[in-house]
Amino acid sequence: MTVTKEDIVRKIAADTGYTTASSAIIMETIVAEMKECFNRGEDVLISGFGKFLVYEKIRTAPPHPNVKTPREGKLHRTVTFRTSTKLRKRLNAEEPKSEDGKKNADKKKSEKAQSDGANGKNGNGES
Repeated sequence: MTVTKEDIVRKIAADTGYTTASSAIIMETIVAEMKECFNRGEDVLISGFGKFLVYEKIRTAPPHPNVKTPREGKLHRTVTFRTSTKLRKRLNAEEPKSEDGKKNADKKKSEKAQSDGANGKNGNGES
């Protein structure tokens, strides 16, 4: 599912008590300011979320096959996004560790190995 600007506007209105119209103005103002920063070649950092980076690239074309002269490239800008470490850790949340400092997955594996040994199974699952 993709979250749209309209979804964010509704969430802002619900969380803050502002009207939907006021929330839409806030959202549009934020987006407009970000666009202006990008037009000026400035990066945008949202602490705890990530950084929008503006890159200037030269769009090159392959040489003409008959003439074999290089074509001139056009300079253009593109924006990329890098997540903050905090957001990246939250997105890739590791399993919580048990009291002894091992991950729960390791604990489950050792419990399974112990129960297999108690049931008379060897490593191949055979008795």
